[in-house]
Amino acid sequence: MTFEDVAAAIDALAEQPRIGTSKVVAVGHFELIDPGHEAWKTCRQQTLTMLGS
Repeated sequence: MTFEDVAAAIDALAEQPRIGTSKVVAVGHFELIDPGHEAWKTCRQQTLTMLGS
């Protein structure tokens, strides 16, 4: 994926309704899928919001 590909994807997303974002800091990629970690709760909630649940 090139910079141009990423820029085009961002432009396409900018036209979509925003659902909100959350920032998780000082976590690795495993923490995002660990139900016992606080970062998981944030990711889960954002996913449910995107799905309209």
